[in-house]
Amino acid sequence: MLRAVAWARKSGSGVRISIPALLKGATLHLVVTADTDDVWRSVFGSAPATRALFDQSPAGLLVYDHSLHVVECNARFAEIVGATTLALRGFDLNAIEDTAFPVEKLRAALTGEVASYVGPYFTTLTHRNLYIAARAAPLRDGANEIIGGIVHLDDVTEPCRAQDALRESEARYRDLVERTPAPIVVHTNGRIIFANEAVARVLGAAGPADVVGRMMVDIVHQESRAKVVMRVESVLETRRANGPTTQRLLRIDDGEPIDVEVTSIPIQFDGAQAVLTVGIDVTEARRLEAQLRQSQKMEAVGQLAGGIAHDFNNLLTVIQNCVAFLGDELPPDGPARADLDEIDKAANRAAGLTRQLLAFSRKQVLRPTRVDLNEIVAEIGTMLRRLIGEGISVSMALDAEPAWMNADRGQLEQIIVNLAVNARDAMREGGTLTISTALVALDADEAQLRGLVGPARFVQLAVADTGAGMDEATRAQLFEPFFTTKDPTRNSGLGLATVYGIVRQSGGAISVTSELGRGATFTLLFPCDTQ
Repeated sequence: MLRAVAWARKSGSGVRISIPALLKGATLHLVVTADTDDVWRSVFGSAPATRALFDQSPAGLLVYDHSLHVVECNARFAEIVGATTLALRGFDLNAIEDTAFPVEKLRAALTGEVASYVGPYFTTLTHRNLYIAARAAPLRDGANEIIGGIVHLDDVTEPCRAQDALRESEARYRDLVERTPAPIVVHTNGRIIFANEAVARVLGAAGPADVVGRMMVDIVHQESRAKVVMRVESVLETRRANGPTTQRLLRIDDGEPIDVEVTSIPIQFDGAQAVLTVGIDVTEARRLEAQLRQSQKMEAVGQLAGGIAHDFNNLLTVIQNCVAFLGDELPPDGPARADLDEIDKAANRAAGLTRQLLAFSRKQVLRPTRVDLNEIVAEIGTMLRRLIGEGISVSMALDAEPAWMNADRGQLEQIIVNLAVNARDAMREGGTLTISTALVALDADEAQLRGLVGPARFVQLAVADTGAGMDEATRAQLFEPFFTTKDPTRNSGLGLATVYGIVRQSGGAISVTSELGRGATFTLLFPCDTQ
């Protein structure tokens, strides 16, 4: 505590004035012998050391009276506000409108309060934007009566601007992290302590707050958990980045698995060791890769099947011609006639298989015409009900607008019959077969995902059953020729392969969604004829 005392003897009386906590926490006590209107002039005149202390203070100091007129200020105060001490003496502080010196704070000091302000200040004299820290405190005499106020002023522009720059930098980089399309999480001790918007979007969460606080293992698929734990331990032990590697995560909203390619980096976060993980959602890319591989596989199998079918068909032609020649030579009731008839039936059945193989390989000759899919489905409905049997109900949901398309009518009917029979065989305990049509519009991206060209309108045919359903492995092989889940002695495995070939040759696309115990839905899309 710094204590400076000045004594002046006048008429044997004295006035004691206290200036509290102005100079780095010190209390300055002044005793003067003058009326309060001229108190500081008397003090400084009789106590040069005190005046020097006031004048040479590194902080700006200003004294005002009850009427809020400036009694005195030092050079530092005048320098900060861009004025001179002479100009400020007698200045009416009531006229100040700047928030840096709100009048109510100055008046509060006259009632005994200590009022503070820290913030921006624009001085009209030097046209400078500053940051100041000001405090107004009461000024008391020896009888503890308030005779005025004193203002302590500091120019804090540089540290404040540095803090503003730091806050702006932090806000800028936080905005970059939060708005980047790449999912970013920070986790420590297995718990997520930061997540950006992209993480919430990929995981199907309401927002980052729905992700923060969760354990990492809660969003990791069971098959990837051991791998994730080992990777995190390696990052923390070696202090080196790990990745990129693909992990299977679980969406928060529906529990669906997603594939994310992640890279993990060791960092310091809020003073603790943590792991920063940056990811890329590759679920759709993986699906497209699988779709491409399946398409390439089917294309290769189709080429093989088409080549075999052509060669086999040539052989069958020879067999059928020889059967016809022998038939002309043998008597109708000859002992070899029955064997010859069986050879002819077998050759015809084999020819039917070659036609199916050619349909799958997209080498069958089609005769497309402009047809209304709604009309075809409606006409074939009665026949389907007889074909399906009594244990299964058939429901039709046809679009109100005509579904015009270019297709081979006979082949389109074959598609519907094959899908209906396939659905019947999946519903051994009975169920419901639903055939629906619709006109749908797909943008370029949606069309590309289905192997089509868009944007365009398409005619959609959906055949759904409530049968046993299929697992993922079965769905992957479903359209391959000779693949069947039924009795191979009774089924050729060419039904769905034929459907696939006809659809693709007609410029359409086919997909299936199914789960075990939840039935299956085959969705076919054909280009719409808008003429």
